[in-house]
Amino acid sequence: VQAVRLLPGKYKLEVWGSSGGENHQTCYNGSFSGHAGKGGYSTGTLTLSQETTLYVYVGGSSKSSSGGWNGGGKANTTGPGGGGSTDISLYGNEGSTEWNTADHLYSRLIVAGGGGGSSHTHNPEWYGGSGGGSNGENSGYGDQGGTQTSGYQFGIGEDSSKNGNKSGGGGGGWYGGRAYTSGGWGPGGGGGSGFVYSSSTASNYPSGCKLNSSFYLTNSQTISGKNEIPTTSGSGTECGHSGNGYALITPQ
Repeated sequence: VQAVRLLPGKYKLEVWGSSGGENHQTCYNGSFSGHAGKGGYSTGTLTLSQETTLYVYVGGSSKSSSGGWNGGGKANTTGPGGGGSTDISLYGNEGSTEWNTADHLYSRLIVAGGGGGSSHTHNPEWYGGSGGGSNGENSGYGDQGGTQTSGYQFGIGEDSSKNGNKSGGGGGGWYGGRAYTSGGWGPGGGGGSGFVYSSSTASNYPSGCKLNSSFYLTNSQTISGKNEIPTTSGSGTECGHSGNGYALITPQ
């Protein structure tokens, strides 16, 4: 968790979710399967009337069966975990590795969803769903992505950790994506949704929101990782974000 102290003024917030883990082991028929979901993108402008400290949680892309940091669902045995979301919140604990707290999850100003982990099958249609956008992408097999008001859990992607299941975990996000939880050679996980706190979206917060209207963002949007999004360098675009997440705060 990283803290940033901001003076009064306007700031452009941008976040990129991480991609889901890739299967790097051969399947039962000897072929390789990947196709993890990409991370999404969210942006908005925050106006501060007083000095404020915000907390940045940059999502980790899964490198194993463990879920990516900040909400990625884990997988069992050789399955790939889901990618973690990236967000900026009002509350946090600088330097901590803990993200699953009510203070953090219920004070998020902006979220970019993480992608679902890839399949562990030779079937290319069983891809992991991309994160981000109002609705995270479903996996190729139909494991559902998170939405603005539902998903596996608030901020958490689903584990695909039943015995013998080699499916990908769900991506973290505003609401995390779901995963295939039956046994066998399984598909990828669903992507986590993105979110930007504004006057029109505040009602999507479940009971317990720790923000008020002074933190509404303007000029906001959230874009799925299956679409073209800005690069982290600000030069050109990319079709979804690969690897670990990223966050950028720019004075306006």
